[in-house]
Amino acid sequence: MMQLLPRDADIRWALLGQIKAICNFLHDESPETYQQNLKEILIPVLSEYLKNSPIDVKELAGELMAKVTAELAGEDRGDNVLTVVLEMAHDQVNEDNRVVALQLFGKLSNFFGKDLCEQFIALEFVSLGDDHVIRVRKECVANLESITRLVSTKFRNERLFPFFLRKSEDEAPVVRKACLDNLYKMSLLADISLRQKELTEIVLRLLKDGNDLVRIAAFKCLGPFIACLRDAKHINDGLLEYYVKMAKSKVNKQAGENEIMFACAFSLPGVLRTLGTSRWGVIKKTYHKLAKSPDRKVRKPIACSLHEVARILGPERTEKELYPLLMKFLDDESEEIRYGVVAHVADFMLQFPEAHRERLLDLLLELKKEQTRWRERELIASQIDRLAYIFDSERTFAFIVPICFSLCSDVVAFVRNEAAAKIFALVLRLSGHSPEKLNVLLENIKHYATQNKFFHRQV
Repeated sequence: MMQLLPRDADIRWALLGQIKAICNFLHDESPETYQQNLKEILIPVLSEYLKNSPIDVKELAGELMAKVTAELAGEDRGDNVLTVVLEMAHDQVNEDNRVVALQLFGKLSNFFGKDLCEQFIALEFVSLGDDHVIRVRKECVANLESITRLVSTKFRNERLFPFFLRKSEDEAPVVRKACLDNLYKMSLLADISLRQKELTEIVLRLLKDGNDLVRIAAFKCLGPFIACLRDAKHINDGLLEYYVKMAKSKVNKQAGENEIMFACAFSLPGVLRTLGTSRWGVIKKTYHKLAKSPDRKVRKPIACSLHEVARILGPERTEKELYPLLMKFLDDESEEIRYGVVAHVADFMLQFPEAHRERLLDLLLELKKEQTRWRERELIASQIDRLAYIFDSERTFAFIVPICFSLCSDVVAFVRNEAAAKIFALVLRLSGHSPEKLNVLLENIKHYATQNKFFHRQV
């Protein structure tokens, strides 16, 4: 074992790269003593690396310790691993050890379970949360959610959430920012009253924080936080006022590269789902402003989630307000925007008024003709099975079947293969509805087997 304990950090790093192979060797060589060998050979080595190495070696050793812990029996995890991590957490000399200990608590919490988390780990978090070193406090907040989800509701509400609320007022901006970075995950673990009151107060307070990075982080977490208030009877109007401001240049310019506006666009379907269709008017202008953004990074999440917004707004508004956007996005200069829309065109059609869905069939025919846009044709081919059930059997046979066979003869192999894989869905769709139409479909399939071109026979 001493050969595995060189002092040189580079050699230690190289040896850590062999840990997986060593584990496999120990298991294959003697399965019956595998657990014992882990405890007597590998864990002492990893423990030494964790305690007395540079930070990068410590962190890699921590990742490997998590994997080795998974191999141990339940009772051995506490005796052989938890004790090592607790010792590191209590190291008042080496702050790196305290930081890595918190990271390990986060990684290993699932292995230790509720009782050990409440009796030892959670209390270490509360204690280290007041550490004099800022990065230790930051790491405490960054890993808090992994512990919070394991403890009982009572312990969570009495000990961990009060701790989280207190850390949101920490004097160090990086600690306050860490609270915001983890606010959404923590909110999912909080009861609705806590979300509506204390957690809402945190967001509103930090949206006005004097530190730029904290304020930007508050704007970025605002949309997801509103989304997790879906079951709330009341949503603070202040949250919505700040949310719509995210699309305005005065707020957006606080961060570079339209980060705030992108965060607004990315979270919009979740925000709308929380508000419901009755409050669509609150964010309608914001939505359309984001859709017209000159930055394709901002337009992309709007384009990719068009079908989600349609599902929320319903058929009438989808036809009136979203159909023009669909057409606009399909002509967008950015391939990413076009692909984002075409990839969900079937889902969008499903939300369109049933009586007017034929309007969109022309759209499919036009997209199919675009010879230079084979990726869009492949995306249409991938949705043939869903398109077949959006229309009745008559329209499926009249429109979707010809589109599919046309794509089966496409000049691009990816398109042909995707379309051919969906033919069976058409067979199922027409079975039991129209024997004559089904026979026509089957004859067309057989026809491919006698074609002169090999790729048609492949199809």
